[in-house]
Amino acid sequence: MSHNPAFRPLSDMEDDILAVTRWAAVLNHLGTSEHGVSNDEVWVISNVLRDVGKRLASSWDEAFDAAAGRAR
Repeated sequence: MSHNPAFRPLSDMEDDILAVTRWAAVLNHLGTSEHGVSNDEVWVISNVLRDVGKRLASSWDEAFDAAAGRAR
């Protein structure tokens, strides 16, 4: 494990980055399928992606603060 203070917040981003990639694959599949997607289903997916985005933004900010030596 690295002693760089930015390592932990960057490492914490790994699962969410993989999740974004997987959600993109789901959306691509839905967009190319002959089957429709209901508004409720889109709403559920959008909430998950919003939450993932918030976590990524927070970890990203924390990593930059750590790399710059600013305490959070």
